[in-house]
Amino acid sequence: MMLQHETDAADGWSPRRVEVLRRHHALGLSAGQSAELLGGVSRNAVICKRNRLGLAPAEAKPSSAKVPV
Repeated sequence: MMLQHETDAADGWSPRRVEVLRRHHALGLSAGQSAELLGGVSRNAVICKRNRLGLAPAEAKPSSAKVPV
């Protein structure tokens, strides 16, 4: 039987990296930004891990592009 921390470490998510990911999420960083800062993981891996941790997706930010009137 594997313990949770052993499973996390086996898939590249040590308890320390999970804590950093939670902090990034709390600060509002995007999945891409988190992946870049963590290194060694893709944006998709960050999104999947956030989902498995039950972290809500970040709210979409309004586009700054000007819309013709």
